[in-house]
Amino acid sequence: VEDGCYNIQMNGIKNVKIIQGDVCKVLESIEIPDIVVVDPSRVGIEENVIKIIGNNYKNFGKPKVVVYSSCNYKTQVRDIKLFSQLGFEVKKVIPIDMFPQTHHVEVIALIEGK
Repeated sequence: VEDGCYNIQMNGIKNVKIIQGDVCKVLESIEIPDIVVVDPSRVGIEENVIKIIGNNYKNFGKPKVVVYSSCNYKTQVRDIKLFSQLGFEVKKVIPIDMFPQTHHVEVIALIEGK
């Protein structure tokens, strides 16, 4: 978060906002942006968080795109099924071998709202 804030300031970026806090509390108090980037722990995203993101929360609308980075493809698949039930569609999945000579793979999914 500190690096992100520093980069925003140093590069004069005006269209990015970093919000830090408990995800449920934060999502309840903001307008859902056009693009949501999530990088949860191995346990994935809590179901209630997916519902907040995907259910036109407080009539703010859905994001157009969710970029989902995961170190656990099994929980990512589970979460993508929930996003699909809320009208989202997977457009692209990219595995990234960030840890050579191990079984760990990071998986990035591009998920679009319909």
